[in-house]
Amino acid sequence: MSVYLRLALVVFLCYSSLCPTVSQSGQKPAMMKGPDWFLTEIIPPSKAVTREQEATFEIKLINLTGSRYQRVEVSIIPTVASHKKWFEIKASHIQTVHPQQSFITRVSITPTYQASPGTYTFCTAIEVPGCPPFIIKTGPRVQVINITEGFPLQSIITREVLITVQGDKRSVRPILERISRSYRLEVAEVVELGSLGKSLVRLRIPDGRPVEEVMEILSREPYEMSPQPNYLYRTAGTKVDPLADLQYAFKSLNADQLPSGIDGRGVTVAVIDTGVDYLHQDLKGRIAHKKDVTASNSFQHDLHGTAVAGIIAAQCNNGLGICGLAPGAKIVAIKTCQPIAEGKIAATTTSFWLSQGIDYAIIQTVQVINLSLGGPKDPLIIDLVKEAFARGIIIVAAAGDKSLTTYPPYPAALPEVIAVAAVDIKSKPYAEGIKGDFITLCAPGVDIMTTQPGEKYDFYTGTSMAAAYASGAVALLLQKHPNLRPEEVRSLLEKSAKDYGPPGKDKQFGSGLVDLKKLLD
Repeated sequence: MSVYLRLALVVFLCYSSLCPTVSQSGQKPAMMKGPDWFLTEIIPPSKAVTREQEATFEIKLINLTGSRYQRVEVSIIPTVASHKKWFEIKASHIQTVHPQQSFITRVSITPTYQASPGTYTFCTAIEVPGCPPFIIKTGPRVQVINITEGFPLQSIITREVLITVQGDKRSVRPILERISRSYRLEVAEVVELGSLGKSLVRLRIPDGRPVEEVMEILSREPYEMSPQPNYLYRTAGTKVDPLADLQYAFKSLNADQLPSGIDGRGVTVAVIDTGVDYLHQDLKGRIAHKKDVTASNSFQHDLHGTAVAGIIAAQCNNGLGICGLAPGAKIVAIKTCQPIAEGKIAATTTSFWLSQGIDYAIIQTVQVINLSLGGPKDPLIIDLVKEAFARGIIIVAAAGDKSLTTYPPYPAALPEVIAVAAVDIKSKPYAEGIKGDFITLCAPGVDIMTTQPGEKYDFYTGTSMAAAYASGAVALLLQKHPNLRPEEVRSLLEKSAKDYGPPGKDKQFGSGLVDLKKLLD
């Protein structure tokens, strides 16, 4: 074969988009030869996953060329080109591959919410420097199964779907009218997310169709509308256990060694939670704004938000009650959570409410957002957290308690978020807390004396309380260094923390206990 003919054959194989599908039998694929590469095995050959669940495959290859390559990329591509946007694919990079070398590499596929239930086949693509990708005609199979098979129904609002559409409420009205008619859906509510330039729409499913079925239909719309469930969140930390020690956290955090004048003044913290008793004797004058996105009749009688706000910013030296860690800071109280019953500290929220709360905090240009709650991985909340982070807002979240139904809990597990675990008066881990690589640091969260509605005080326990102390610490830091970026705040908190557990960062304590003296030196 002439050199020119062989070159033409290689180019044809490299660029061919007609990649044959693999057998549906589920048997181990036979060895497949590509131009100068040999694929010997894929482990496993197929995998069943839900949408947003990652599937990882091992691919065994042999380099049959006579060349040594630097940084070889192995990836996979769908056999149907239009399916590419339905999957997030992580390629693998091998630093050096020698002639005749056999090697194993790992690639992963994550179906997005656009991927319909069914089986998808992939080709294997090998890219080396200075050459177009080599395409081998077989690859892994992925079976996308219904969301309910791997997703607890108690974590979503049944018979509701959320979509976001670019534009304000008036401009999206024709689109919503057509969607309502075409898909037998009711437009329950439309609000604007000003920070994203989008309208958020809550759609009701009147005929009882499954949420995933409606999401599948909407994902095929020509408009980008990102359908998703209306997720449920729970406040983190719902136990009341009265004890005698009052506000031991100040000594644990070395707050009692701070110079006068360091009180968080000039910093605004958004408490996105239940309502807050803004008339409480220790919170009067501390609430800069209040917002209720749930349209409830109760705001100042809610326990959880009042407890969190008191930890952060209760007045000091007024002869009443307790002292907040950052009493000079201002609170933007945003109610997105509804108590599960009157007089109960446990509360829940949804994607629809929580997204509006975060959007409002961004628009109000707060410096810190406190999220003492946790729930599933939520695309809409991820977008808003990333937007807040990009605008320089520090986001603090509870690392989560065992009562939460999802692991890891979000938004704490997002890289933009400072996730806070809880410890007790002896710096021992909170018994109901969870562990994880996502935990940034820890703070007091067991038997915390704080404000309660109706001029009262009580002890509360949970990572919610620990997150509130961390938010107060961030407010103190920003008073002294107002131009710090979120990543700089995280770095300073981690470097100054008092290490507990195994040396260095660990899954129980993160980088350690907040140490205000070192942080503010």
